[in-house]
Amino acid sequence: MLGLLVLLAPGVAAQQVPGGIASRRAERTAEGKPLRGTERVELFWGVGSEARNREDDAAAFQRARAELTFPIYPSRSVNIFGAPTLDYLRLQTNRDTMPSRVGEAALGLFAFIALQQAGPFTQVGVFARAGQRSDFDRPQFDDTKFIAAAFARAKVSEAWSIQFGLSYLGGTTDEVAFFRYAPIPTFEATFKPDASLELKLGIPETSINWKPSQWFDFKARYFVPFSVDASISHHPIPQLTITEYFGRTRADFDLTGKRWPKDAKFAYEGWAAGIMIEGTPIPYLALRVYGQLSFATRWKVYRDREENTLEYLKLQPGMMFGLRVEVRF
Repeated sequence: MLGLLVLLAPGVAAQQVPGGIASRRAERTAEGKPLRGTERVELFWGVGSEARNREDDAAAFQRARAELTFPIYPSRSVNIFGAPTLDYLRLQTNRDTMPSRVGEAALGLFAFIALQQAGPFTQVGVFARAGQRSDFDRPQFDDTKFIAAAFARAKVSEAWSIQFGLSYLGGTTDEVAFFRYAPIPTFEATFKPDASLELKLGIPETSINWKPSQWFDFKARYFVPFSVDASISHHPIPQLTITEYFGRTRADFDLTGKRWPKDAKFAYEGWAAGIMIEGTPIPYLALRVYGQLSFATRWKVYRDREENTLEYLKLQPGMMFGLRVEVRF
């Protein structure tokens, strides 16, 4: 029932498989770190074990994902780069009321400007992304979702900095109906007294990164309104990282085929706990192996944007395994 998917194509963006494996490169980039040397190609393949919710029902998934980041205009003060993504999720069930596949095709553009003589302000940035997340049975331009964000960062003291901005989610979230199309103000205050601690207090995200030693690197994040994740990493040697993680996932995909109502969509949500082992045998290559237990997982088909349920599949806890290969230039 489980198979192998191969995807050889470029792509980028923080995404999770059903159960909570995510790349946080987009977060690190948004913090304004130098973009030189960050061109990369990243390929991911994952498979979920059979999970039954009744004697005559079963479910499994396979996922392939490809990401690419590349510079468009790199310089000392201005950095612009592109970030395309291709994602494919194959769903296997005994029911014909679930889609057999969903996926994403998207392109993002980022721009960061370092400010030299602007008072306390040190950086401004903008981000725009267009893409489709659907079953791609009958893709149309109207199904394209647009998101955009802009921010400004200012240094308050040696330990404190603040960042504020505005985000537009373009109908890509349904956890809070108000967030669908209204611009959302964002704010973040960062406290970083030294290299071992970074605390961010803000809306919509609050996080902590505490690394007192190479054997203990703790990260936790809460994103309004319902997302939370945490991880503990260990670095026994510079080329090896072992991470235990826990978190919640949710993702929505439009259903465009003739069999579905006009505004139907597929959604998965759940929780996961797992372990990731990352090795860097050479400076430009990173290999990550994942193993996790997914639980409280739900696959749902909604008939409309108000999330009136058309089909509901509650899964028993199941295992997921994945492999991610990252090549950085």
